[in-house]
Amino acid sequence: MKRLLPLGLAVLAMIVVALAWPALTGDFIYDDLLLLDHPHLSGADDLLAAFGRNSADYLDQAADVGVRSTATWRPISMFTLVLTQAVAGPNPLIHHLFSLLVHLAVVGLLAVALRQRGVGPKVALGLCAVVALHPALGEAWLWINGRSDALAGLALVGSAVLLGGSGAWRAWRWPALGLALVLGALSKETFLPAALALVVAEACWSRSRQWSTPERLGLVGLWLAAAAVFWLGRAATLGDLPTLGGGTLPEPAALVGRAIGLWALALHTLALPAAQGMRLLATALPTLPILVAAGLTVATLIGLGLLLRRRRFAAAVLLLGAGAALAPAALVTDAWWFGFDRYLYLPALLLMLAGVALARTLPPLPAVAPTIRRAALAVALGWGGLAAWSLWMTARAYSGPQAFAIGMTDQRPDDPAGWLWLARGVANAGFPARARAVLAAMPTDPEGHWPPVVSHQLATLHLGLGQPAEAAAVVERAAAARPTHPNLRFDLMLLRMGQRRYDEGLDLASGLLVLPAQRAPVERMLGQWAQAPDLDPSARARCQALLEGGGATP
Repeated sequence: MKRLLPLGLAVLAMIVVALAWPALTGDFIYDDLLLLDHPHLSGADDLLAAFGRNSADYLDQAADVGVRSTATWRPISMFTLVLTQAVAGPNPLIHHLFSLLVHLAVVGLLAVALRQRGVGPKVALGLCAVVALHPALGEAWLWINGRSDALAGLALVGSAVLLGGSGAWRAWRWPALGLALVLGALSKETFLPAALALVVAEACWSRSRQWSTPERLGLVGLWLAAAAVFWLGRAATLGDLPTLGGGTLPEPAALVGRAIGLWALALHTLALPAAQGMRLLATALPTLPILVAAGLTVATLIGLGLLLRRRRFAAAVLLLGAGAALAPAALVTDAWWFGFDRYLYLPALLLMLAGVALARTLPPLPAVAPTIRRAALAVALGWGGLAAWSLWMTARAYSGPQAFAIGMTDQRPDDPAGWLWLARGVANAGFPARARAVLAAMPTDPEGHWPPVVSHQLATLHLGLGQPAEAAAVVERAAAARPTHPNLRFDLMLLRMGQRRYDEGLDLASGLLVLPAQRAPVERMLGQWAQAPDLDPSARARCQALLEGGGATP
């Protein structure tokens, strides 16, 4: 029995490698293309420089990749990318193997953490298999630039192992825990709420751990120190807070609504493993049926209430931490930001530990009838088989740029984001006529609309394909459907100025100037128009007045 878990993990690792083989031996995709001849990702001299750079420093060098991102600071993730690049060059196989090793290390440390908390070897192996084989979690390690979530997961389970160790470890595990927390925070910012939940839950496990009050304060102090390192480093690197949400920060009520929707989508994704490819949140979130989303949300609230009522505080804290680790994704649900499933990596690990925390406080279950045990085993094997097949299909979708684009349209034919990405790839390959044909087949929602960010990208692509009339029609249609959306108002402003409808265009500019996220790009356009020699003199004068602050109106 002692050898069951190590042998099982070894077999599980071989299964993971076999299922992930198409991606492991595949090419760079999406913003992995930044690794090709990038001046900031080229050698060992960029290793330490990674701690002083943010995502804008990397993305600004490769605007043609089609990546739109907010400014983030994840130096450990970038350090590992640069290190791999410095050692092996732009070799996708080596990059993929590094990510695979991180993922397998997460699975191995999770097994240790589960055993520390009293989980039997068979159950521990089963839970590890869920993390190892789940296709949605594969986005964090099948995709090279998704590595930040896998690295944060490694720091999280490493922290769980250090927290679960015996008392004999306490002489040295405090600095080790502090280092793990710092490394996790510098891998991805969503690690911080996940780690806080882990630390607080550990303090709640006082009966088994016998933590003293100073020790509990010490745990929180270590987390605060890690958070301070992250926020100070981020402030020094970015200078100020980044613009969120792809250019606009939603209202608090909208953010809460999006976070609830994301939580329901996350539970649905984790419960039903399916080959997803990479999803755009702006189109993925509305696809979840409202009744399913409401049911999952209500079930979560009821479960949380029962945990608190029965004083199962550790499980409740870990459940809340899973939601908190996912919540920041609500900031990018209206942005051109592919890749939602990697955000599930940390919540999935916390949910595993939450289940263990709950099971430890329950009385022993009565003997289960053999029929029920066999039925449960059949369900588990069926779920595992579906997950394994879906992981294989997901790995195929990550095997190269063409498979990446086709995978999105094949797996989600009703999602316009995949069609748009496919059309862009076809256009970049030098086949504009085929790209136009793809756009002509691009689906809409039942009301004939696209999400705002899709409309913006579609109009831009139409312009690039020499179809200004089609681009104008897209902007008009999108702005009419969402007249208050700032990004669509910005697009409409550009269209009106191009149509020489200057009064309408500058009225839009005047209203956008009062929005902090829009002010800088609007001022940049006003400066260009004020210098344009063919602009109407009265319009030029108004541009100058708006720049000087004399014409802005709410």
